[in-house]
Amino acid sequence: MILQVYLSYEPLRREPFDAMVVEYLEERDEPNATLLTPSYMPYPQARTNHPVIVHWQTAGYITYMPQLGPALQKMYGDLYGIPFGVSEHDGHENQPQTWQPLWRDRTYEEWQALAKEYDFDYVWAPEWMNLDLPRVVNDDTWALYTTSRE
Repeated sequence: MILQVYLSYEPLRREPFDAMVVEYLEERDEPNATLLTPSYMPYPQARTNHPVIVHWQTAGYITYMPQLGPALQKMYGDLYGIPFGVSEHDGHENQPQTWQPLWRDRTYEEWQALAKEYDFDYVWAPEWMNLDLPRVVNDDTWALYTTSRE
């Protein structure tokens, strides 16, 4: 009964693109491939059975373990261009760049450096972004890019 409730929980339902990602990684025999996903994505690790760098609850961990703050602030800044404690509307001179243009404009070399620093293998992004990385799987909504040279 508990398993049925767990599997029926809406954010945990495997979407068609989730299945495409899983199938691709299984075909390549990459059971431990790490994914960088949009930070708002709910439960990508549960839906793909693959580790992720960030998910929608990651920033909230700071309330339980404040010592994570500096590391998470660096990670969110590096990966998403989101500094903590700065509002997009506060008129701050270094107003944070939203993650979409940052990801779209990031060069292949910049992606490589981040993948090395944060140890991720793939980037999961909206299909329209056309990242400067090799695209390996896509549908009308999402695209998966590899950070390795193919």
